[in-house]
Amino acid sequence: MSAKKILDHLYLGDRHSVPENAEIVISCAEEIYKEQQIKIPVKVDNNDHFWSDKKHVYFNFKDYPTFQAIDINSIIQVLKIIDNNIRDREIYVHCIWGINRSAAIVFMYLVAKGYLNTEDFDAALEGFERLYPYIDPNPGWFDFLMSEFPYTHLISN
Repeated sequence: MSAKKILDHLYLGDRHSVPENAEIVISCAEEIYKEQQIKIPVKVDNNDHFWSDKKHVYFNFKDYPTFQAIDINSIIQVLKIIDNNIRDREIYVHCIWGINRSAAIVFMYLVAKGYLNTEDFDAALEGFERLYPYIDPNPGWFDFLMSEFPYTHLISN
């Protein structure tokens, strides 16, 4: 999925479509997280769920997790990174194909911030599909999206 502008300063897509103007690149894929561990085997922290360099933040989100296996603290962290930077930095969020993990994260952000319906999950998802028709969360992610809706508890400080 090529990069698609979702909001001012917020883009979503696949791993190969990072816009040139992206100042923060958020990877939401376990596979990319593990690739980076091979390339740069020494991490500066002990966090097993994410790490970052100057431009990138790598999250260890599985493609097919069970609902219970999704680390809620990592979800909170990625939403905070978006929220703390969206006003003045170009942010690109991706996973491998841009349809499951990254799309779920951006969907949660838009709902939590009131850009999409906060009362009805189906209406919110329909609204997001009009913006980004490629969203297709795998079962664990879909269950997480349904059960945690409307996500405001994941983004409040």
